[in-house]
Amino acid sequence: LSGRGGYGDRGGYGGRPGGYGDRGPPMRDGPPQRDMPRVAQPHGGPQGPESAFPKWEPSQRVKDLTEDQVKEIRTRLNLTVEVKEGEPCCPSPIESFVDMQLSREIQMDIQKHEYTKPTPIQAQAIPTALSGRDILGCAETGSGKTASFSIPMIAHCTNQKPLARGEGPLAVVLAPTRELAQQIADETKIFSQTSKVRTCIIVGGAPINEQRQMLRHGVEVVVATPGRFLDHLQQRNCNLQRVSFVVLDEADRMLDMGFEPQIREILTNLPERHQTLLFSATMPEEIESLANEYLNKPVRVKVGAVSRPTANVVQHLQKTNEQDKVAAFMTLMSQEHEMACRVGGPDAKLP
Repeated sequence: LSGRGGYGDRGGYGGRPGGYGDRGPPMRDGPPQRDMPRVAQPHGGPQGPESAFPKWEPSQRVKDLTEDQVKEIRTRLNLTVEVKEGEPCCPSPIESFVDMQLSREIQMDIQKHEYTKPTPIQAQAIPTALSGRDILGCAETGSGKTASFSIPMIAHCTNQKPLARGEGPLAVVLAPTRELAQQIADETKIFSQTSKVRTCIIVGGAPINEQRQMLRHGVEVVVATPGRFLDHLQQRNCNLQRVSFVVLDEADRMLDMGFEPQIREILTNLPERHQTLLFSATMPEEIESLANEYLNKPVRVKVGAVSRPTANVVQHLQKTNEQDKVAAFMTLMSQEHEMACRVGGPDAKLP
C-alpha cells in the first residue's frame, strides 16, 4: 500500500483549511499548464480515515499450485512478474474468475456480460490488486487491462464504509484523454451494476456544473483527466480524504501530454493509506521515476516484451485550426512522400 503525504502547513484537498479558498481559482478548459505550482512536501501528509483492506484469499485450487505450475502458467501467458529482493512474493496468476473469489454481485456482472476467461494481464493483475499490492503494469491497449484494475477497484469500494454527505470519492482513475476516460467509466459501470458502486466521469469539454453536482452528491469512483480533476479539487467540489485506491492508466501518454505536474500534486495529497496501480505501454525513465516515488513495493507485471520509446524518433508539432486540418495533413503526406522518393523510397504518386 502506498504511503504518501500532503500539503503540510498549507493544507491539502482533504477538507482542511489552507490551499485555495472556498471559491478557488477559475476552471481551466485549455491544455495542461506545465508551470503550475508544485507541492513542496511529499511526506507526512493527511492520514485520512482507516480504509478497509480486508485479507483476500483465492480458491483452494489456486493455493495448491506448486511453484513449477505457477511458472508454467506465466510462461504460457507470456507474463513476466518481478518483485524486489526481500519484498513479499506476488500472488499466483488465476485463469478463472470463479477462482478469484470475487463477491457474488461482481461475479453476476461478469457472467451477465459474457466475460468467460481472464486475459493474461487480468490473470495476474487482478489477484495482485485484490491482495492489496501496488502494481507497475506494462500492457498494450486492447489487452484487457481496464478490467484488470476496474474489477479489484469495485471489490475494494464495496469493502469501505458508506460515504457520508460531503465525502467521496473512494477511488480515482486518471487517464490522458476524454475518450479513454469514457471507455474506462463505461467498463467500470458494467462490473458495478449489481453492487451499485457509482461512477462519474470528469473531463474537460464537458459541462462543469453537471460535474460539480455529481461530485457533491457523492460517488465512489471518479474517472478523470488530471487537469479537470485538479480543477474540481481546487474548487472544493470533492476531496481526497476517503480516497484509498488510485489508478494511473496510460501513464506514459499522460506524461507526454504534459500532465506530470497535475499528477504529482494529486498523488502527493492522497491520504497516507492507499493503493496505487500504474499502467503504461512503455517504460521510459520518467515512468520509472514516478513509480519509485509514489508506489510502495510494487509488483511489476509485464505482458510480452517491454517497449521503450525509440531514441532516434524526433517529434514535431504543427498547430492548425479545425477547418484546415485535412489540407495540412495532405500537405505533410505529400512532403513525406517526396522525401521518401529522394532517398530511394516508393515512387508511386499520392492520389
